[in-house]
Amino acid sequence: MNKLLTIKDAEELSKDKIIEYFKNYINSNHAKIFSKFAWGNDLFDKAEGMYIYTKSGKKILDFTGGVGVLNIGHNHQKILDARIKFQKAKRMEVHKLVFSPYLAALSKNIAQLMPEGINKTFICNSGAEAVEGAMKLAYKYYNGKRKKILHSNISYHGKLIASGSISGQENYKNNFQKIPNTDQFIYNDIKSLEKKIEENTQGGSCDIYAIIFESFSANTVSGLSEDFIHYLKTVSKKYNIILIADEVYSGWGKTGFLFNFFRFKNFTPDIVTTSKGIGGGKSSISAFVTKNNVFNQAYGKLNETFLHTSTYNGFGEECVTAIEAINIIQDENLVENSKNFHKILYEKINLLMKKYPKIIKSFQGTGCLNGIEIVSPFSTLDKLIADIPIKFIKDKKDFISKVTPIAICNELYKNHNILCTIRETKNKTFLSISPSLIVKKSELDYFIDCLDKIFEKGLTKIVSKFYLEIIKGIF
Repeated sequence: MNKLLTIKDAEELSKDKIIEYFKNYINSNHAKIFSKFAWGNDLFDKAEGMYIYTKSGKKILDFTGGVGVLNIGHNHQKILDARIKFQKAKRMEVHKLVFSPYLAALSKNIAQLMPEGINKTFICNSGAEAVEGAMKLAYKYYNGKRKKILHSNISYHGKLIASGSISGQENYKNNFQKIPNTDQFIYNDIKSLEKKIEENTQGGSCDIYAIIFESFSANTVSGLSEDFIHYLKTVSKKYNIILIADEVYSGWGKTGFLFNFFRFKNFTPDIVTTSKGIGGGKSSISAFVTKNNVFNQAYGKLNETFLHTSTYNGFGEECVTAIEAINIIQDENLVENSKNFHKILYEKINLLMKKYPKIIKSFQGTGCLNGIEIVSPFSTLDKLIADIPIKFIKDKKDFISKVTPIAICNELYKNHNILCTIRETKNKTFLSISPSLIVKKSELDYFIDCLDKIFEKGLTKIVSKFYLEIIKGIF
């Protein structure tokens, strides 16, 4: 038997060896794609706050927000201290036959932050797991007497079979089995939802057990209107439909509210799902939280106590991390910081839009979840890509919309030491401006200045070079 690698061995792996292992043991296409980008040429050594540091000595401003996970930045000292203290004390991590003070305290804290009445929490591991737990809870509420769940056409609720089935990503649903009895309405379109409810209601009897919605869609950086929320309240009450608010991405201050649905007055969903930011950047943890009456109807009987359980439910160190992360968000006033970030960003992007009207098409977002839509620098790019036989790209127009913002991401990293990403929908892609909630004005100023320099230089040369050197190299 060959000698197994140690942690020290892992930390000393060369870039070439890491890529080799990715190819052989993880995903060869993953290795092929990432190694072509500017950030794929670096190995990262450590991270703190808004910055990551490469082994070669670069200091990189991380404007990705960890794709929703890093609300409080990398390696917040209070998070590290809490975890180290837990470990050194040799606290009991998991045991399903005894009471956990950490699970109890975390659940109490979550209930205290939710609207009155939402106070039953189940802790799990990922956003998709929280969504499927919420679906199961809503279905059980009716004991199988109702069959349908509705979701929006642009929703993203996860990549498991059930959560993928209620996501509006056609590419995902077309490649995998889809659970039955799901249907979709057009996001923020009252008439569309009204039609779906009518189709599933006969003789006053409604067959819809739940409507799951994102009050703010992170992928499209757009939100539901007050009118749509009012309609949700109305139909929920009229037909007794369970409302599931998916706050996996938008929760914990990302949109300038602790949870985005807080922006709507007198509105309380029946179930809320959350993940990402609750883990403090260190813990894989999620939750679904529900009203007493929903929980009691579904799992209130003694013989139903263990109908929903998980091996990793409420691990001690994960709960400790979440307790600390939530307190940091509150103590450091990060929700307000998120709101203020958007105000400053809005002013600065408007100035850029006036300066570069042929480059910036639109700006959307709220809090620390924002995106700018970039105009492709030349119309011939679609002709170049159209002539290349890339078999797996079914929609080349959709692919073309991604090239320019990805090229800008590559340029930001290569020449300005900024890491950022994109947000995408069908035929529309945004350059994401979604940093951690701890972001400072000086860091935003630097990001905008670098973006200004790229736009001033002109995108034609940047995108052309990116296409010829990277995109063609991948395919």
